[in-house]
Amino acid sequence: MRLASEGAAIYLAADGTEAELEETAATCRKAGAPDPAWGIHDLTRLDEPEKMIAACHQRMKRIDILVNNAGLRVRKAFGEFSHEEFDRLVTVNLRAPFFASQAVVPSCLRRAAVT
Repeated sequence: MRLASEGAAIYLAADGTEAELEETAATCRKAGAPDPAWGIHDLTRLDEPEKMIAACHQRMKRIDILVNNAGLRVRKAFGEFSHEEFDRLVTVNLRAPFFASQAVVPSCLRRAAVT
């Protein structure tokens, strides 16, 4: 809520429900964010990080800060992970943030926000 309280334009991305995202947007609005936007994005899908960034660009026109905080936690002992659980964990916790960050770079470079 810190960015919202400072008046940042916010795009919320989650794999939750519309009701959950509307509630979070209302909280951001109450904290000071002007017209927070949101989108439902399933980061277990391999093409979703780029789609998420494109949706954010379309709605917000620019991205100044990417809070890359998607993450999964599997509560199992080492040695008990299935291949599918491990792949899902790596997809959401490593692959998605990497490709979301990579998708933001071109617009930042055009504005000289990243060197």
